[in-house]
Amino acid sequence: MISNSKNGAVDVTVILTGYNEGSILKGNLEKVKNILDETRYRWEIILIDDKSQDNTPKIFKSFADKNSNVRAFFHTENFGRGGTVAEGIRVAKGKVVGFIDTDLELPAIYIPEFVRAIEGGADIAIATRIYTVSFSNLFRTILSTGYTKMVKRFLNLGLKDTEAGLKFFNRKKILPVLDKTEDKRWFFDTEIVARSLWEGLKITEVPVLYLKKPEKQSSVHAIRDTIRYTKSLIRLKKNTLRKII
Repeated sequence: MISNSKNGAVDVTVILTGYNEGSILKGNLEKVKNILDETRYRWEIILIDDKSQDNTPKIFKSFADKNSNVRAFFHTENFGRGGTVAEGIRVAKGKVVGFIDTDLELPAIYIPEFVRAIEGGADIAIATRIYTVSFSNLFRTILSTGYTKMVKRFLNLGLKDTEAGLKFFNRKKILPVLDKTEDKRWFFDTEIVARSLWEGLKITEVPVLYLKKPEKQSSVHAIRDTIRYTKSLIRLKKNTLRKII
């Protein structure tokens, strides 16, 4: 792994991960930077490429080279979404650390609100997606609603949306939970939220408008992903929940 190391005190770290995201990166990195520039925070952006086969590493490197408070990391093997985000949290310098999906279907304009939620006493701030139902995102809406019902049935967390790709943490509080979180891929989101709740961390839900990007091809595979998530939910409930209650 190669990194660009930058120095200085940091209030907020924002993590952006990438796996073959080159086609949708244009402008997104600048949007996140511009929003952070408008805040009072001392901030950094961490970019982590998860062994992309396209021009994502080149774009990340160029952006880091041009900005003194951006660090870039490049994997020599694919870690998975959860493993990549976990790495970002561990190397972050900010007291508040969070991640947002690089496609910005959950808009970056919400980032300051999530940071304020942590400053206000929350240990975790998680997005609750609000869908404007249309033909282009109908399938995603149905899948998300179905998954939410599955989580409620299996884990009874009392939360509206554990999977949204926009979450911020009190870094000091989340690190012990992170050490217990096992999934390295997409179930990471649900697992780290569930474990945080069981550990007694305070979770705040923030409503966020979901904006489908028509140019982005969905990576969702309905049958395969449903089976995988169901197995992960059952495993987490059996191996963890029964030890706590």
